[in-house]
Amino acid sequence: MEDSFVSPLSSSEQTNSFKISLTSPETILSWSYGEVLKPNLFDIKTNKPLIDGLLCPKIFGSNEQETCQRSIPSLDTNKNHKVCNNQFDSSKHLLRSRFGHISLSHPVVHTWYHKTTTLLLKSLTELPTSIIKRIVNCELHIVNTDRIEGITKGQIINTKQLEEIWDRITWSEVYLGGSAIRYLISKSNLNQLRDKYTKAIKNPNFSSKQANDNLKVINWLNTSRINPKWIILDILPVLPVSLRPIITTDDNTVTSSDLNDLYKQVLIANNSMKHFIDNIKLGTKPNHLSYLDEVRCLQKTVDALIAGSEKHWDKHNYNNPALKSFTDILKGKTGRFRKTILGKRVDYSGRSVIVPGPDLKINEFGLPIAIALELFKPFVCSKLMFNFKLKSIREAESMIKDDKTTTNLLHEVINFYPMILNRAPTLHKLSIQVFYAKLTNIKAIRIHPLVCPGFNADFDGDQMAVHVPLTISAITEAATLMISTQNIFHPSNGEATLIPTQEIVMGLYYMSLVSNKNIPLVLTSYSEVHKILLSRNISLHDKIKFTVNISNKNKHITTTLGRLLITEIVPKELDFIYTTSMPELTKTKISDLIETAFKTCNKHEALRLCETLMKMGFKYSSLSGISLSSHDLTLKSKPEIIKKYKNHPNLVVANTSETSTSEYQSEIYKISNNILSTLDSNVETYLNDINNRFNPMQIMVNSGARGTLSQTRQLMGARGYTTDPDGNQSKIPILSSYNDGLSLNDFLTLTFESRKGLVDTVLNTSSSGYLTRKLVESTREYIINTYDCKTNKGILVNPQLDHNIINQRLIGRTSLNTIKTRTKIIIEKNELITDKNIQHVLSACNNGIYIRSPITCTSKTGICALCYGLDLNYKQIPNIGTSVGILAAQSISEPGTQLTLRTFHGQNTLTDRNETPIANEIPGIAPCSGQVNISNLSCVCTLSGDVISTTYNCSMAIYKNTKKLWSTKIPRGYTILVQNGEYIDKDKLIYLKHPYLVSYLSLATGLLAVRDAIYYINIKKPIDIITNIPTANLHFNHSKIQPIIWLVVKNIKLKWTCKINIELTLKTGQTINIFDIITEANTHNEVNMSYDNEEKLDKLNKLFDSNPGSDTSLIIPTTGVLKLGHKANNIITYILEPDDRCNNPQIYEVINYQGLPTFTNRTGRNICCGQILISGEIDLNQYIINFGFNRLIEYFINKIQNIYTTQGVNINNKHIEVVLARMTETAVVTKTGPTSNETNKVLWKDLELSNHINGNTTKEQTTYERCITGITKLCENRFSSLSSIAFQGSAKKIALAAIQNKTKPISSIKDCILLGKTANIGPHYPSV
Repeated sequence: MEDSFVSPLSSSEQTNSFKISLTSPETILSWSYGEVLKPNLFDIKTNKPLIDGLLCPKIFGSNEQETCQRSIPSLDTNKNHKVCNNQFDSSKHLLRSRFGHISLSHPVVHTWYHKTTTLLLKSLTELPTSIIKRIVNCELHIVNTDRIEGITKGQIINTKQLEEIWDRITWSEVYLGGSAIRYLISKSNLNQLRDKYTKAIKNPNFSSKQANDNLKVINWLNTSRINPKWIILDILPVLPVSLRPIITTDDNTVTSSDLNDLYKQVLIANNSMKHFIDNIKLGTKPNHLSYLDEVRCLQKTVDALIAGSEKHWDKHNYNNPALKSFTDILKGKTGRFRKTILGKRVDYSGRSVIVPGPDLKINEFGLPIAIALELFKPFVCSKLMFNFKLKSIREAESMIKDDKTTTNLLHEVINFYPMILNRAPTLHKLSIQVFYAKLTNIKAIRIHPLVCPGFNADFDGDQMAVHVPLTISAITEAATLMISTQNIFHPSNGEATLIPTQEIVMGLYYMSLVSNKNIPLVLTSYSEVHKILLSRNISLHDKIKFTVNISNKNKHITTTLGRLLITEIVPKELDFIYTTSMPELTKTKISDLIETAFKTCNKHEALRLCETLMKMGFKYSSLSGISLSSHDLTLKSKPEIIKKYKNHPNLVVANTSETSTSEYQSEIYKISNNILSTLDSNVETYLNDINNRFNPMQIMVNSGARGTLSQTRQLMGARGYTTDPDGNQSKIPILSSYNDGLSLNDFLTLTFESRKGLVDTVLNTSSSGYLTRKLVESTREYIINTYDCKTNKGILVNPQLDHNIINQRLIGRTSLNTIKTRTKIIIEKNELITDKNIQHVLSACNNGIYIRSPITCTSKTGICALCYGLDLNYKQIPNIGTSVGILAAQSISEPGTQLTLRTFHGQNTLTDRNETPIANEIPGIAPCSGQVNISNLSCVCTLSGDVISTTYNCSMAIYKNTKKLWSTKIPRGYTILVQNGEYIDKDKLIYLKHPYLVSYLSLATGLLAVRDAIYYINIKKPIDIITNIPTANLHFNHSKIQPIIWLVVKNIKLKWTCKINIELTLKTGQTINIFDIITEANTHNEVNMSYDNEEKLDKLNKLFDSNPGSDTSLIIPTTGVLKLGHKANNIITYILEPDDRCNNPQIYEVINYQGLPTFTNRTGRNICCGQILISGEIDLNQYIINFGFNRLIEYFINKIQNIYTTQGVNINNKHIEVVLARMTETAVVTKTGPTSNETNKVLWKDLELSNHINGNTTKEQTTYERCITGITKLCENRFSSLSSIAFQGSAKKIALAAIQNKTKPISSIKDCILLGKTANIGPHYPSV
């Protein structure tokens, strides 16, 4: 029978809302089944639960009748003992819902409201946090009497003042701790406080943020009807025993929950306080310090129970850890939310090591019989009971053996159950896939080799878990959506995942090799090819003739037997004939072939091609007999190269007493670098030697099966330069290779770099995991909730002739407008851009293409299908309910562990080491005094008298008493500020880098012309950020088609190819004179995209958190002229005088010459608004203000893509756009411009809807500016407070939610998972 005081648990599917609220003492008493009085758990004599103790069966119930104190238990119909009235019931729900309570002898303050957050108490009492904490800790007190002269009622006094008046008052006339806080709360008036904080917000002398927070709390209290005095505890609830269990192990060791010990401390302190008060009531006058200690002790024990005790490191150590409080149980990875509620245990699962199974189909895996018998034991028992008419499960279990009967039954059962394979860490959806089981007698799980890239698995001891879906809906979803044949494309970039690797690639590459031998043989069919192979008269690589039918005509092509075998298995739809004129089949070529097959053929044919390529690759990699030996890794020319350079005449001359140490070191650095460069080029020549193409090392590296050029250089040539733990590069490389062996000194040097690599891997793994959590938490609710949002906004994509960029930005996206030529419509509005129409689209769009984007989608809560574009996993428009937010988070964070700092790992060349840098040398500053000597100078003189070097051979040296102290090369384009033979002092500025990094001057008079220039393919006209009008200059982009500049001088054409990012300053056909600037670098109004040596993962975190850190770029806020101020103590002051006299001048102080060349070069020049003077990390919100939101989209995407591209990771732009859409979903309402007032932030989609409604009326339109918010802040989920609490396990969020007392619907995905409901996602999304 159910307990009349406890309602039965409602079905989780019927739970539609939840509420977190403060509870009154009366409600706590209504939950309680009795008061707990005794701190002990068990009776010492009987070893049974103590009556009125923490395990009292009368209060908390029991499912064991032996716990009764009576020898013969006698129960009534309600399962209560007739004598002792103890409750005996085995119902788990009843035992988990029976609370007790402790009546506190003195009121205490709830810990969360004085330690975790003091916002509520500050708002009510108008006291600072320090005063509130001192009152709670009994350092300050409140007098409740007017009898004391000089002290008024309600006055706050300290302990010394209390000591002075203690003999003149009674103990009840002073408020301590919780009673003092209750007194202060009782004096507050919510309406008066609301009016006061409302006025304070408008007062410029008052902190608006603090007033806003205070007003928010007061409004919560007014609307929630919560009595703020409830945070003062008089009644402390005691949890049911099931939530603080005591377990007895097999060796009779009793293990108890920490909560029992904490409750015990509270009871001891409470009983002591009660005894103390009883003595006072009997007439004993206590010492005031004893009274304070008792109140303070009770408060601290309650604090320890709720939020943990203070961290006394001398008490809590590894062997004696601190007890876990309520807050500790909730928060963290091992807390109640993340471990217990979200991390549920899974039944019907197994785990084993994986091994390859090439004979399996792509949708099959090998399951050990031993695992299958355990997983399907209930089903096999059911079959045995039915077949053999057994009456009990025990009989059926006894018949389960590893025999033919059981195996046959097992085969029948597993045919109905597709099984889920999971490899940890589960970073993306391809880490969990479904296969059909094939029983095997080995104890390892057999996996098809082609599905390993999706799992990121290999066969070096990796393990996988096996799960069995049980319900009909789970089986259906597994077989239709999660089966491996439905996950052949990577969701992050749309590329095929069934790509051959390693031995398969090596075998196919070996088949495609061609020898120099020609065989006079003509074959006409593939059957003849197989017969010739069986006869072994002709090699696989010899050239032969083969007859093919092309356009109904027989033609002879030159090929090999190996290439014909590959041609035979390729589907006919590809029209692929592998001749000797085509390159070898490397890993890249194999990927391209498979990608083309999936685009051209049906899925069945493409999968058959993948499987056949795999089997053929395995076969011929085995038949090739390829192996490595030390001889294959020996570079024969290495001893001669090192000997030649060690006897270099410059090194011999430099090693004399007449030369300086810096000169000698310079020669050593230069020669070491030359040795390394020569060794590297010899290794590269060795790998590209066509006469040695069957060399095992060549086959492995050139095919892409294993190893890279950099690794081969370290194995055969030299290890190269190393880095120290700070990332600084060594000056001299290690010239020993791994095959030669390292010296003790070299080995010791490399240990620092290796240790840093190990540390970086560990740190990056944890950082990448946290980034994944934040991305998923912030984008989870973004799902496809409608087909078309009817938006008229999109983003502009400038087409470029680059396959990767086209794939990332255009293919699979939806056109915003109709694209057409004069006579033909290329693509309709809202039509997909595909491989078939992309060529026509690029040719028709000179001014760029507007596409729909998640950033501009106006769907209320999610994203519409047309704004998202193609689902890259299935190559179709996404279905309603597809969780594109989680897909985006997984796609971005999955390769996160690859983003390391190993930029110098294996680096074999040293740049700019030709000259010796002096310690703390600043470029352009003389490091010492002496006479200047300039040699090999070729220059031009400008009208202003500047001398600009036009050669790379110019040298500058400083001599003193005929001894060379310092020398350097003056690069082309540098301005020389001193004369030859001039005596200079130390720290003088002697040369300057040209303000335009790449400027080209005309050294002749002629006409200018440009060829091969195509708008938005390799040239464009930049948009001026001030006027928003295209400039007159032509900007040259990076492209495979390089424009050519012609200078026609008396019928002589001087040709120059544009290879860099520059602007043409003159018009074509214009006559130019000597020294005219033809081109210059595009530094005007551009953002410096350079990267420093910071971790790539750290950069990614800063971008997504919108937190540039301390190294922020200096962006000019207004157009003006930069002028030099004064210099004092290595601090140079620069002043920017704005053109607009209404703006104030900007003052910049440059310390220790930081950024001196940048400022000096631009002194006296006009600088535009938005130009960057000192490069660094960009503040994204500042970027929006200076450049606009549309420029931010391009900048943010390019920044993310640049980080991933350097690591060889390909991610589609739409995933970055989904995250950016979530980061920029808020906007600031503006009148005359953007404002940073937080209270004005609203959802931009709501403003768009309002503008759309107002557009049909005469109401004025709302203007707004979208702003950016970091994902860490976005994890404070606006969709659900429960999800936000579960993400951090934060007691502060729970405490603030309890004040609001709001009933919130369960609508978010995470809420449903937490409460056991079916989430509205995927197939379960409600149809509209």
